[in-house]
Amino acid sequence: MLTQALLSVGGIALIVTLAWLLFGRAPSEPPGERDVMDAARAALPLYRPVRAVCGRDGRGGLAVDAQGRVAIMKPHGSHFSARLLAPGTPVRMEDGRLIVETKERMFGAVRLDLGEAAPEWLAMIEEAR
Repeated sequence: MLTQALLSVGGIALIVTLAWLLFGRAPSEPPGERDVMDAARAALPLYRPVRAVCGRDGRGGLAVDAQGRVAIMKPHGSHFSARLLAPGTPVRMEDGRLIVETKERMFGAVRLDLGEAAPEWLAMIEEAR
């Protein structure tokens, strides 16, 4: 009986270790501008970003196309979900972070730590209104 318990615990420990090795480690390189642009192109047909910024923590980003349309991305599972920001989208700075309140209830608000780039992107979103 003790042997069975030890084998069960050992088997569970092995499965947990394998799962962590295969899926639990963070990517070696955080996402950057190119990743945000690729995500925007993949999620929004006919949207061609010319510039992008990624949050410092890699959990979201913004992109802008040649027409000045701003898209916002946030993680959704193993990829990014993206939305074009509608004119009048509420945006503000709070504790050094850009907070974008999308009008889509299921997408929700997105908080981005853009560092020194935050005021520039705030202005870009406000101009798109």
